[in-house]
Amino acid sequence: MNLTTSPLTAGLVATQKADNYNHWIWRHIKSHVSGVVMEAGSGLGTIADVLLESGSRHLVLCDNDRRYISYLRRKYATHKNILVVNADISSPTALHKLPRVNTIVTINTLEHIQKDSQAIVQLAKILKPGGKLIVFVPAFNFLMGNWDRSIGHFRRYSKSGLEQKLITAGLQIVSSSYFNLPGFFGWWLNKFLGRTPSDSLVKAQISLYDQLIVPWWSRLEELFTLPFGQSVIVVGRK
Repeated sequence: MNLTTSPLTAGLVATQKADNYNHWIWRHIKSHVSGVVMEAGSGLGTIADVLLESGSRHLVLCDNDRRYISYLRRKYATHKNILVVNADISSPTALHKLPRVNTIVTINTLEHIQKDSQAIVQLAKILKPGGKLIVFVPAFNFLMGNWDRSIGHFRRYSKSGLEQKLITAGLQIVSSSYFNLPGFFGWWLNKFLGRTPSDSLVKAQISLYDQLIVPWWSRLEELFTLPFGQSVIVVGRK
């Protein structure tokens, strides 16, 4: 993979191998996924791989980074059921580039977009009537630290604040929850210690967490409603 090394790309590469974590996210959102699915902010195709594995037949992969678009087109060159589109989802021009879909999934993307509310409005317009927008983003702005800024985060989110952004875009909230309680404390520790991500630190943290914590904690967390977490997931219906 010929991508310039950056903290963000290092995280994407490490997350590709975090099978337990990626499937944990999938279990949380799968009941809302149907029909033609678009992933907004596809990166290296990590969630797209999970969608394909889980039976999604028609995928639209969208990103605004030409490096990732080039990588995705090579990766899925033989998949006739996958359309890869270079588009800025915060721009009205996205409507002319992207097809209408039944489900939009956006995982850890909106926090990288300066005009995130505008992006949500554009995504809502791309949905077919009855379609769902699934938004997964980092939670709680007070956790914002050097790590966030080094990977291009403009903000973190509260559950109520994210819900309001979807409502303003004309969507009805059908599901809203925090996600990954242990990750909340890990992110707080990174902030408290003033850490910034290096390739080795990112790889070590993600790998150890995926292997040692996620397998047992994910099943436990699915049994109750979290008062807070590292991430927040909100689903809106058009």
